[in-house]
Amino acid sequence: TFPLPQPPHSPPSMPPPSAPDDDPELGSPSSFPISRATLRALFAARDASALAVPYGGPAGLARNYLRSDPVRGISGGEYSHVQKMSDAALDSEVEVKMDAGKMEELMGEDGMGARREAFGTNRFEYPPPKSYFRLLAGAFQDVTLIILCVAAVVSLTIGLAVQEEREHYGYVEGIAIIAVVVVVSNVQAGIDYSKEKKFRQLNSVRDNYTVCVVRSATVLAVPAETIVVGDVIRLMAGDKLPADCLLLTSDVFKTDESAMTGESIEIPKSPDRDPFLISGTTVGEGCGDALVIAVGLDSEWGQILAQLIVEPENTPLQDRLDRLAINIGWFGIVMATLTFVVSMIRWIVDGARSGNWNGNEVLTFFIDAVTIVVVAIPEGLPLAITLGLAFAMRKMMEDMNLVRRLEACETMGSATQLNADKTGTLTQNRMTVVEAYFAGQSYAYMGESLEPGMRNAQQEAAELSQSFKLLVAQSMSVNTKANLHRKDDGSYEHIGSKTECALLQHVQQWGMEYTAIRMQNPSTKIYLFDSTKKRMSTLQAGPRPGVQRLHTKGAPEVVIKLCDSYAAADGSTVMFAPGEQILIQDRIESMAKRGLRTLLLAYRDIDRAGPDLDKD
Repeated sequence: TFPLPQPPHSPPSMPPPSAPDDDPELGSPSSFPISRATLRALFAARDASALAVPYGGPAGLARNYLRSDPVRGISGGEYSHVQKMSDAALDSEVEVKMDAGKMEELMGEDGMGARREAFGTNRFEYPPPKSYFRLLAGAFQDVTLIILCVAAVVSLTIGLAVQEEREHYGYVEGIAIIAVVVVVSNVQAGIDYSKEKKFRQLNSVRDNYTVCVVRSATVLAVPAETIVVGDVIRLMAGDKLPADCLLLTSDVFKTDESAMTGESIEIPKSPDRDPFLISGTTVGEGCGDALVIAVGLDSEWGQILAQLIVEPENTPLQDRLDRLAINIGWFGIVMATLTFVVSMIRWIVDGARSGNWNGNEVLTFFIDAVTIVVVAIPEGLPLAITLGLAFAMRKMMEDMNLVRRLEACETMGSATQLNADKTGTLTQNRMTVVEAYFAGQSYAYMGESLEPGMRNAQQEAAELSQSFKLLVAQSMSVNTKANLHRKDDGSYEHIGSKTECALLQHVQQWGMEYTAIRMQNPSTKIYLFDSTKKRMSTLQAGPRPGVQRLHTKGAPEVVIKLCDSYAAADGSTVMFAPGEQILIQDRIESMAKRGLRTLLLAYRDIDRAGPDLDKD
């Protein structure tokens, strides 16, 4: 253990911009000089200048208003049992894993309880699940089933009241209608209940992930639900934001906000210009520390989830079925009424002629009219609709789409047009190397990209030497900051720049591990992509003592002008012949015209005492 260095002086106190409020919705007044409402409004405004004055930026907000240190996180006397580390140990990203119960015990009620009371917990309270009987009662609200129930009651009543009907037909028709109603309602309720349970399980798994948090100068891995306002969390590429945060420190930091905006473009963040990190989004590139300022329902993601929990409205199919059932019912009543009226007129005429007035015939006319109404109701229609939607749900599950409600199948099936603003919304939001120009020869790695004169992947494996592939793999691995995460099904999740991930996956297809190449060739300096220079470069140790190798990738029309030679298939260097650069540029333009994103990879061996690279 290392003793923590004490700050030379206490941070200056600043007057709070707003007093704690007594809003009953947000809780009772707290001992903190800033309220939940103020923090929520501050984040909703997304104004970095309003954060700088009078709060002093993210660091000032943490230190002066949330009683948290930007480096050591939340600390206090209740952390006496927590192992402390020096700043050097903190920078080495040592991680101590701890379960939630132990964490609560160490944090103590004085630290965590006060923050939870003042700013809330990082838990989203889902409404209690509907019971099976509640879902069954909801199924009985269908108009068609209601009409069928009325028809069943009428049919059974006639069977009980009229002996001839009971002896001739029995209770078959009424019992058959009741059986259909029971089957349809139980099938629909059973499917909804099972899907509700599966979604609850999925939500619990989705919300159950760990977050690296700095507390009392110790890096801990804690459940996301235990995060509180004032916590300093450590983020890296691929991490999900558990709450609304402000970026404290970072080198290069980008977030993927497609979950909130639908745009798959990564948004650059910085502590001074745009420090606002939205909950529910993911870190696309870089690493850094962030200050939590809103959790649970106060966060952007929590507010969206709260708005999504509403009782679903009827789908167009349900509305049409309700109208059909009502129209059929009215049609049956009209026809039954006409039949009864005509029969009564005939009975009156015959009675007047013969003088014989048989009252039993009137009862027969009424029974016939009721029978017409009962028969007109389509008993099998609800069952057919339910089974059809259940079949569609099964088919969608085979496509890895879990349907929560049967009606969603009908909604998806009714879609006639899908509008999207970019391909990343419709496709897998990933890129792949489909074509390359190596050693003066074009290679295509997908069948649709193969044009006359191009070689395929098998020919590439035979023509390009291992030394050439290793040289290119080093450039692709070292001069990138993205990563690939292998899933259980064997596929790869792209973390970071999609273009860089495509290069790394190409290295994997060559049978090499980019992680091993990075460990064997550690970078000494990185020159990040610049919109003016349109290239990114990475410096590493060279192949021999006293030499460094600079890998560069960028816009082909810019990088090609900096090159005087190219790598041959055997890995040797060959000087450009007159006009050869123009041929390469023509090839690049041909790729761009076919909608391909082009990159040019280059390298240069330089002396350690060579030119000042920082100026160029």
